[in-house]
Amino acid sequence: MKKLLYVSNIEVPYRTEYFNQLSKKLNLTVLYERKKSSNRNANWTESIKSKYSIKYLKGIKVNKEYTFDFRIIKYAFSKEYDDIIFGCYNSPSQILAILLMRLFRKKYILNLDGEYFFNGNGIKDRIKRFLIKGAKKYFIAGDNTKINLAKYVEKEKIYSYHFSSLTNDEIKINNKNTNENKNNMILVVGQFFEYKGLDVALKCAKLDQSIKYKFIGSGSRSNLLEEKVKEMNLDNVEIIPFLQKQELYNEYRNCKCLLLPSRKECWGLVINEAASFGCPIISTFGSGAAVELLEKKWLVNSEDYKDMYEKILLLNENKYNKKLLIKKSKKYTIENNVDETIEMLDA
Repeated sequence: MKKLLYVSNIEVPYRTEYFNQLSKKLNLTVLYERKKSSNRNANWTESIKSKYSIKYLKGIKVNKEYTFDFRIIKYAFSKEYDDIIFGCYNSPSQILAILLMRLFRKKYILNLDGEYFFNGNGIKDRIKRFLIKGAKKYFIAGDNTKINLAKYVEKEKIYSYHFSSLTNDEIKINNKNTNENKNNMILVVGQFFEYKGLDVALKCAKLDQSIKYKFIGSGSRSNLLEEKVKEMNLDNVEIIPFLQKQELYNEYRNCKCLLLPSRKECWGLVINEAASFGCPIISTFGSGAAVELLEKKWLVNSEDYKDMYEKILLLNENKYNKKLLIKKSKKYTIENNVDETIEMLDA
């Protein structure tokens, strides 16, 4: 049985489920940089138990989810594994391992969870383009992102997959419980960080305070979001720091639409989740998942809160194609992702 080392930053439920299923088809070891993240809800991160071999780095903590640890070199150069996949090319530890493997011409695979926005002229974008060079293969979420990545690395090395946080069974159940818009609420789901664009959604909410918004998942930074809401004198915004999965699913079923205002987000799994219920979605082009799953007429440019508002008004006039959204969502399952991973490894 093929032995695979997968290097990741932290444990999250959807990845744990993916690794659990992948471990049934090969001998899997996951090397995590940290046991816990400082910006993730513990109940959420521990909701699924792992059933595969796990190892941890123990180095210096970097930002919210990364580590710098020279011991990653031991794992990267181990002859124990047939393949090694790096899941976070922007992690200090993984950057170190990648650069050394390139230097010594060791083969490795780079996984990208969607669009990483490589096309700028700034120093950060140049560093990104430098770091992604040299992999044996590239596994990337999304067909559009595959096309974009091919501008910077050999297209023959790129393989796309259908990234998801949902199992086949969850998709089937969700597809039967379609959105009915019982509360006429606009959902905004995500943590209050700059790249998520929640401040842009607040500007959209400011344009018409007769429309109600519910911000979910702001977590430990909810107080900062609340301060922003007060500063803008908004009385049409409700803030919920955290919801368990089934509670969030009920929100998808009952709301008017999901609004995703991301500036630059490689994927955006809330798109997958909402789509599985046929929940209308309005998003920026800054979400990899949105570009893959949504009709172009429901996409807006990042920062364009006025266009977001116009799209919300358009929902009242145009019937959203929920059936198309549900149909697309069926391709995006963890089981399908696992099968695609095996195919990509064997290619």
